[in-house]
Amino acid sequence: MRFRPTAKALFPELEDRELTPRLEGKPSIEIPISELPVRKAKSQATVDAILYLNRYPSATGSLIRLPAGTATLRARKELYSAGEIREKHEKVLEALSDIPTYELHYCHLDDAIWLLDFLVQGECAG
Repeated sequence: MRFRPTAKALFPELEDRELTPRLEGKPSIEIPISELPVRKAKSQATVDAILYLNRYPSATGSLIRLPAGTATLRARKELYSAGEIREKHEKVLEALSDIPTYELHYCHLDDAIWLLDFLVQGECAG
């Protein structure tokens, strides 16, 4: 998992983590999934929705449906591949264009959990 350095202000668990320099110049905090307290993991999953988290102090808690194709456009901006590899990446990203995409604005974790429950019960359940 990769976090921006500002995540330390939101997640005290990251405080002791060092920044990892990235090829594209954006420093990050990187944590191997194997270090997370996950007991079981599946090798495959179905993606019912894509969610962008936006946590900030004045957020009151809202879940905003984004236009179709938003996930593909955002992910495309992060690609650093070129040539044939980029073409393959672009093709894979097209699979994201039909998946419902949301942005979750929140300050308090309880608000985020309530909104995620609402999303799962309403959108993803059927």
